[in-house]
Amino acid sequence: MQALLSSCLLFAFIARGTALQCEICMGLGHNCTGRLETCPADHNFCGTTLFESKHAEISVHGIIKNCIPSNVCANGSSDINLGEKGRSRTHVFCCQGDACNAATAARFMPSEARPNGLQCPACYASLDDSCSDADMVDCVGSEFQCIDLAGYVHLDDESSQRIAMKGCATESVCSASVGGAATFSGVSSAITKLECTPASSTASVSLGPPGLLLSAVVGFLLVKL
Repeated sequence: MQALLSSCLLFAFIARGTALQCEICMGLGHNCTGRLETCPADHNFCGTTLFESKHAEISVHGIIKNCIPSNVCANGSSDINLGEKGRSRTHVFCCQGDACNAATAARFMPSEARPNGLQCPACYASLDDSCSDADMVDCVGSEFQCIDLAGYVHLDDESSQRIAMKGCATESVCSASVGGAATFSGVSSAITKLECTPASSTASVSLGPPGLLLSAVVGFLLVKL
């Protein structure tokens, strides 16, 4: 019995020793620091997610470090382009190894701003569930989708605000789910509507599992507040 107990304790120690640990934090800017936490079994990467949102001369940068599953790493980045009404992009950097996301601050690569020949209707509205197609925006880079998105923002002072937007987006934006929610720096957001159509046609609607859209939405809304 004692030998069996010793074996169980040894296996438990080995299992605990091989579990991945990542730095966990979030904040505005390009870096944050936090405590190390043991990741769930299905989260086998440490991640650093950066987002930036711009509107006119105002810009917001944010960072989240946490444990993430491999499918989030596969999504890569999410971009939303509303033309003159604003732009938001999010990118996740993945690494393997204890605290590998704590070493240095990640940085965005230069934005790919060359038009790809596609266009989408673009608009933004607050205090509403929809917005009118005020103008057309030129899609750039890998923005091959037109999005029609609505949701709400809830502030830590318990006030809420509805938002709606249309514009160009990358494929990974369309992998978010209606009903998904996220919180950052006292601001939470949730998606109530998300429709994607190829920028070259109006033939299909695409919905899927959670992706990086919520970080992009929260960042974009921080600019608008």
